[in-house]
Amino acid sequence: MKLFHCTAHLIMDVSNTYGYAREPVLARMGDGSLICTFLSGGHTEPEDQNITLAVRSYDDGVTWSSPQVLFYHRRRAAYTTEIFTGAKWPMMVVHTYAAESRYREISAFLSFSDDDGKTWSEPVSLPGAASHGNVRKGIVLSNGKWLFPVYWQEVRERWDWEQIPTSNVIHGYWPSCCGVLHGEEGGRYFRETGYLTAPYVLMENTCAEAEPGHVIMLMRAQGCEELYRSDSYDYGETWQEAYPCGIPSASSKILLLSRKGKILLIHNARPETEKMEGRKNLSIWVSEDGMNSWSTKYNLMAQDEAMFYPHAFLDEDRKAVYIACENSRQSYCLRVPFCELWKE
Repeated sequence: MKLFHCTAHLIMDVSNTYGYAREPVLARMGDGSLICTFLSGGHTEPEDQNITLAVRSYDDGVTWSSPQVLFYHRRRAAYTTEIFTGAKWPMMVVHTYAAESRYREISAFLSFSDDDGKTWSEPVSLPGAASHGNVRKGIVLSNGKWLFPVYWQEVRERWDWEQIPTSNVIHGYWPSCCGVLHGEEGGRYFRETGYLTAPYVLMENTCAEAEPGHVIMLMRAQGCEELYRSDSYDYGETWQEAYPCGIPSASSKILLLSRKGKILLIHNARPETEKMEGRKNLSIWVSEDGMNSWSTKYNLMAQDEAMFYPHAFLDEDRKAVYIACENSRQSYCLRVPFCELWKE
């Protein structure tokens, strides 16, 4: 696609069907196929009509199947934020929420597949008490444990609101905070640590392990021109106070990945406005010193276009980063060879 500096293929265009499809989540299954899910349904989000769509590719992301409804709920919205492949079976994190209170009453569930993502089990509650947060991309730490960034809303005013919240203004009364969930092989239980707050609403956090035990978290801070950061030096058990770290923020989703001492940040590197159309300059930054500096800044976009909400994984067999991104109507699968980002 001429929009991009890298190999890119259209996953789907919902302009004339669903109208919009948000927040792609991309993963490779054991049979080599790719699966990508989306938040869609209704006229916007949050709405109780929100659903999870899913598409698949059997030719490494060149062509994709027609979208199918994977999860829906008759009374609540249902959407997916993560496809975790670090377990024995691929595991999706599915959320429901009541749009009347925006994301205040979110609940997290798990769905599993034992046939390379062709079918998925009915979602069941995330084990343990920490099942009412928004769960993001999980990682497997160097000690073998699982770690999932999570954020949640807290009611600090307007417990019994008089009007249905229709804008982000309500976040001032129900601010989001960040932490992590710890899990072990099999997902028998999850427990929460961390309580990161700021003068801004913190959300859509992402984590990477810089070296054994040292985990870095970046957070979207709504209304702030910088991302917030926190570090843990004990595998995510305790966290330093969150602080603005100087990385520009488009008030949009960001993603961290790690590989052999390198950390990759995928984000809108030079935001123009906080509005959706200002989420431009989608880029990959690479750090080799724990995010103290950036050795590579690779611009994914060839044109000045809004493209955002990346989700990605590193493919060691194919020596490439695979990324899904969207502009709310069109979604793309990007492939960036490792050799474009560093010397192999």
